[in-house]
Amino acid sequence: MPKTAFQLYIEDRALLTGETADQIAAAVDRSSFYQNIYALHQRFTAGEFSLGYMADTLSISKTALYHLLDAMGLKVTNV
Repeated sequence: MPKTAFQLYIEDRALLTGETADQIAAAVDRSSFYQNIYALHQRFTAGEFSLGYMADTLSISKTALYHLLDAMGLKVTNV
């Protein structure tokens, strides 16, 4: 079974920050996570900021963000 976008985010953020996946999962509400991603993605596609900025905001790498957006079926370009 493929991992959900939320699972990918938890794992990628743990790798980048050094926190455990359990610590991050306990601190991040699943529904808020998806709302935040959709809101950030909408602003990205409107040209307000870059994918790099979005990745930094989420505390994950840009490569991890590509995988996350792909898992959610969201485009990774704003053109």
